Amino acid sequence: MTYSNAVRATLAGTSIGLFTPNRSGEFVGRLWFVKPGGRMRAGFATVLGSMAQFSSTMIAGAVAVLVVFWTGAVVPWKGTWIANTVMVVAVVIAATSLLLYFFPRLLQIGISGLPLLRRFRAPAAILNEFSTKEQTQVLGLSLLRYLVFAAQFVVLLTLCCGPALWKEAALAVPLIYLATTLVPTMLLTELGVRGGAAVAILSPWGLNEPGILTACFTLWIINLMLPAAIGSVLLLVHRRC
Repeated sequence: MTYSNAVRATLAGTSIGLFTPNRSGEFVGRLWFVKPGGRMRAGFATVLGSMAQFSSTMIAGAVAVLVVFWTGAVVPWKGTWIANTVMVVAVVIAATSLLLYFFPRLLQIGISGLPLLRRFRAPAAILNEFSTKEQTQVLGLSLLRYLVFAAQFVVLLTLCCGPALWKEAALAVPLIYLATTLVPTMLLTELGVRGGAAVAILSPWGLNEPGILTACFTLWIINLMLPAAIGSVLLLVHRRC
């Protein structure tokens, strides 16, 4: 498919993803712009892209958790059993997501082993058609995307809460994204979960609550609502055509 069509498909996916847990339905909107004969294969191909994004979030979150404990930074769960649990869970999930991403054959085995999914065995074969080089490039793009989103959040926090706190914000943002990724959310609930996690993590570091919530809301508008609005228009136009 053409690059312009891929961009439209991505925006359309953002629109539909708002109404599904953790935006898991994004691939549905993307498939609207794929020719009927290739939709099943394209659907499985998007799985690797989603896994790359998930892996990027988990890797950054795991690193942030380890840095927090090495530096002795103040967090709401410091000094409790939750601290060790968060650290272990973050590292295990990050390692598992990377393993599944670079060895999608494991996913294929899982699909073949489930009776309800066996009929998708043929289109799922596309998971093995990507080279390690291509997977590495996609993961690199996902990490770059993550850095852009994280930088946006840090800039907004420093604008809303004070420039002197940018170091705390830079360390806390990966923890916030880690928390919001692991908690199932939909549409407006995502904003509430992200805001709650941000307040819980950033308040002990001296950032004021109104500023934190303002930064979260602004980021949500820029990165989700605006693209989703554009995607909705593209879906309507595409449907009429």
